[in-house]
Amino acid sequence: MALWRVLAEQDGVDEEAIYERAARIYAFSVADLDAKTPDLDFVRSTVESFTEQRQQQLLDLVLVPHHVEAEDGHQKKVVLITHDPMRPEVHRLARSLDLNQFELRYAPKSTVEDLLSEAFPKDNEYLDRLDEESSLDLGQNF
Repeated sequence: MALWRVLAEQDGVDEEAIYERAARIYAFSVADLDAKTPDLDFVRSTVESFTEQRQQQLLDLVLVPHHVEAEDGHQKKVVLITHDPMRPEVHRLARSLDLNQFELRYAPKSTVEDLLSEAFPKDNEYLDRLDEESSLDLGQNF
């Protein structure tokens, strides 16, 4: 395990700062999330265009298609953001997605997870059950 990964696991250390620095050292760009706000429809439609297995792998590796960017006005590439672009599994998955062009960029884990939560909200089973139960007439309507 790389020394920077061990350091990132230590208590009291800013894990996101360590990961960002490591990404820069490994020559990954940092996603400028302020300049390009995420399009949730793009995220959803892109992820849903892949097989269920690939979709699950994207979620497991916290890898999100963020936007499409024109490169030198000719070719377009899909920008994929993740908190850990250095992981070999991330590279293997990105290459297996059959995208013509892509670029991996670093983004803080909390930001990527928030984007995933917004694009793919989890159903709150407890609230769903409460809604179902409240639709039952238990003879208590006043």
